[in-house]
Amino acid sequence: MAPWTYRQVLNRAKAKAEENRVRLLLVPPANTSRACLHCRVVSKKSRTGEYFRCVACGHARDADWVGALNVLDRTERLTRSVESLVLQEVECG
Repeated sequence: MAPWTYRQVLNRAKAKAEENRVRLLLVPPANTSRACLHCRVVSKKSRTGEYFRCVACGHARDADWVGALNVLDRTERLTRSVESLVLQEVECG
């Protein structure tokens, strides 16, 4: 069996989210494993294979862990901004 393409995975995730009434948010993945969780500096030099060590502040972790937490952070920021827009509509409406 051939590996799934990005488009197939995305379509499957969208279908499952709709079936289960779950909001699916797409977060831009660019630089998620190159951005420091502490000082927010983004550098290609901070990532070496599976290891992350910030060139600015020295924070070090597993690069996948850093990437996952940055995706979570972006998701939370996006959710807060969407919720604030909905609240503004309710208050003004």
